[in-house]
Amino acid sequence: MSVRKHESGAAKRKAKKLEQEELKKHPKVTSYFASSSREQSTPREDHDDSVLSTEEKVCSLKSEASDTPDTARSTVGDIQNTAVSGDDTTALKESKPTAEDSELQTSTYVTSTYLVLDRDPAKWPSHISEAIRNYCVEKGPEYFQNNDGKYTASCRHYKNSTRKLTSSAFERILENGEVQPRKWVLYSESTGNVFCFTCKLFRTRSNSISFVDGGFSNWKKAEEKIKEHENGTEHKKATMRWLLRKNTVNLVSEHMDSQMTREISYWKKVLRRVVAVIKFLVERVLPLRGDNETLGSPHNGNFMGILELLSQFDPFLQDHLQTWQPR
Repeated sequence: MSVRKHESGAAKRKAKKLEQEELKKHPKVTSYFASSSREQSTPREDHDDSVLSTEEKVCSLKSEASDTPDTARSTVGDIQNTAVSGDDTTALKESKPTAEDSELQTSTYVTSTYLVLDRDPAKWPSHISEAIRNYCVEKGPEYFQNNDGKYTASCRHYKNSTRKLTSSAFERILENGEVQPRKWVLYSESTGNVFCFTCKLFRTRSNSISFVDGGFSNWKKAEEKIKEHENGTEHKKATMRWLLRKNTVNLVSEHMDSQMTREISYWKKVLRRVVAVIKFLVERVLPLRGDNETLGSPHNGNFMGILELLSQFDPFLQDHLQTWQPR
């Protein structure tokens, strides 16, 4: 009697039916996506509420995508405060955006490690934080001067003439005829006004200064007013604070650069020795690992064993192994 090698049609239909019933027990993929509030509140007369047309799904995705930038912008101010003050990250969820934060959003954005400020001084926030000061000092006033020689936005129309900013505002002529650059003069390409770099960052008094609040644009008295501001007590104090901060930042930067250079040189020396041992073992098809990785053990393998052997004649490698050996 022959034995059936294949399942009968009834058996196949029964197995397919069981498979379909098993699939019905699992939730659909669409059930994992929450529908928008508009779709939940608006009833459908022609179709069931759980079924969305293709057009509705596209509209829903567009509305969610349009809401995302607003949400991101609303948290920029909180991120700025946390990055500057060094508070716990939970402050981002609890703090509310303030007027200063909303103003800061238009001119700055914050990444995970640094802050980026608009080069136009007219777009800087009215509240200057320590992070902004450090950023500006690191970049230097020349970065924000916008001194391209055009000054198109600075045109001012008077009764009988039209005047604009000139390159002479960025230079100072000393009594002996020597010409020095005015690094503190910043030109705003959006308003056409000029600002004072040091006073905008380091002024202490709250009194109104044209070179800080709104900028200066009276070109009829440009040279007179610029010299008057330059020789003012408040400007000199702000300049001293800028120079002190600049020297401090430079010292810290030089120390960090020096430390990084030493670290790079150190690990390059370690890498040369490690690569040399690996090449020696690979060329001879010898295993690197042993039963353990303990220094001084006779079963720590060829790689560790050769490093230990070299360290007897290499003071640098000996110090490295003593410093970084597992405790």
